[in-house]
Amino acid sequence: MKSFKIIGMLFLLLLLMSCATIIKHPDGAIHKEEKIPRQEVPAGFFAAVAWAQVATTTEQGGEGGIAFIDYLRLIEIGEHGNEKIITEDNYEENNSSPLDKKKGGLYGRQPRWFADDKHQPIENSSLENGFLILVADETPDKILHWWTDRAEVKNDSRHVVEARFKLQGSICLQLGLDYWKDKKADHNGWHKECVGTNNCEGFISNWYCSSNGFVTVRAPAAK
Repeated sequence: MKSFKIIGMLFLLLLLMSCATIIKHPDGAIHKEEKIPRQEVPAGFFAAVAWAQVATTTEQGGEGGIAFIDYLRLIEIGEHGNEKIITEDNYEENNSSPLDKKKGGLYGRQPRWFADDKHQPIENSSLENGFLILVADETPDKILHWWTDRAEVKNDSRHVVEARFKLQGSICLQLGLDYWKDKKADHNGWHKECVGTNNCEGFISNWYCSSNGFVTVRAPAAK
């Protein structure tokens, strides 16, 4: 009987090790845990985008932080629970080039995270063998923030962001969703209640700071 208990405990331990671990967050992170201001589409907004960001746990770096992203997708869930992928990046290109500057950027961590919208292309990224590879350790003073194309959304639906990824070294990853007025509206600032702005914060996930192999994560997390 004791041997069965030991085997069971070892199995549980291996199962936990195979999952992404939510144990910490990068220094200076704005949102340190899951936040869901709104999961329903706000009035006057007709598009949405899935986004993700990676940062080293400290601004010193030096611990080989690399993220391998298999895909990032936005899923719409209908009234009866039916799911539909409405926008997705699966990084099928294999040209070793950096991520398109229109799809992401390096943002500053000082004097505070995202103090302004100034950013540079993510030159420490590449598209190889069906993965987006982000060498965050080369820019420990930056946040690597990227997103999908915008997709039109239905007002009577809700949405989840899903990603498959592997994290190596001392880095963390976070997912999120923003609603937009439409698919082409320009960024014109941020407001907590989405007053006078073209985009509106939907939700932000927990931080995932390690993984033993590839894991698939959805945000918001299932309750």
